[in-house]
Amino acid sequence: MKDGFHLLFGLPVFKTKINPNEYNKKDIVEIIDNNFKKEKERNVWSTDPWGTKIHQSLHDDNNKNFQTPDYTFVAKTYVKPLQDYLSQLNLKRDIKFNLKVINYTASNFQSLMEPHLHGNSEFSMIHYIKFDKNENAPTTFLNPYNFFGYNVRMELLSNKMNLKNLQNSWNMEEWVYDTEEDDLIIFPAVLKHMVKNKDSNKLRITLAADVEIF
Repeated sequence: MKDGFHLLFGLPVFKTKINPNEYNKKDIVEIIDNNFKKEKERNVWSTDPWGTKIHQSLHDDNNKNFQTPDYTFVAKTYVKPLQDYLSQLNLKRDIKFNLKVINYTASNFQSLMEPHLHGNSEFSMIHYIKFDKNENAPTTFLNPYNFFGYNVRMELLSNKMNLKNLQNSWNMEEWVYDTEEDDLIIFPAVLKHMVKNKDSNKLRITLAADVEIF
């Protein structure tokens, strides 16, 4: 699908590209790659043996065993896409926001990340800073209206609908975007998402940012 503003499950989502020449991409990737080589499972937050076991930095920035990337310049590249996104929501013009990169994730042989949402913000972003569309797993977004009774009724329509059409995403359990390196996706923070497991020799790196509205 084309980049831009659209509705996913009836929720506003914005997909665009970040110019890799406008920030210190090489430095960030190098730091995360070196951290990943030290420990492939960092800051594991799942007790499930089949749960999330990737390398991530969330709430672990003060860990002296790893270097923290400088997100100053990459965060600035998110401001214009965010403003374009917010302009579609008919919000007040004097709106103020706090945008912060909160996490990076790195994985290859094991990319599974359990379903989750970002409960301490209004909007979230995922930036695919290192991503091979043929080798790495994209993010799977989960329909918030997906529950048993709803599915039973909506299943009657499924055979009559083009389920690959984003306009019909309201009748789907999940949605996966055609994702490439340097893509940025902005979405409401309440929208659950996950990464399905996919073994790969290629390192997958994403940055996650949250936006608080004032």
